[in-house]
Amino acid sequence: METLNFLVKKIKSEVWKVNTLEFLLEFQMRVNELIEKQVERIRDEIILELSVDQIIDVNIDDEFLKFKILKITPSRRIHARGLEGKYFNEVFTFPPDVIVIDSKGGI
Repeated sequence: METLNFLVKKIKSEVWKVNTLEFLLEFQMRVNELIEKQVERIRDEIILELSVDQIIDVNIDDEFLKFKILKITPSRRIHARGLEGKYFNEVFTFPPDVIVIDSKGGI
């Protein structure tokens, strides 16, 4: 978190020095592209660590619930069945972003 705060402060101080809209829009586009590429790379890594029948913890509305993976689609969506709580036995489809940790201590 310290690294994030440092980066934000550094970028903020530099951005406030700029007075041209064209430069800021170009900067915004390049940063967004970089971040999106990294997000996609990390999503791919998460998907590669998952397998059918694996138990995972999922964050749904700040509640952490166990799900069993039924299927992983080519579009990186995860189909899983709830194993506890209000979503017991219900099938959900979600992106890898909501996975918190698997039952073996990974991810």
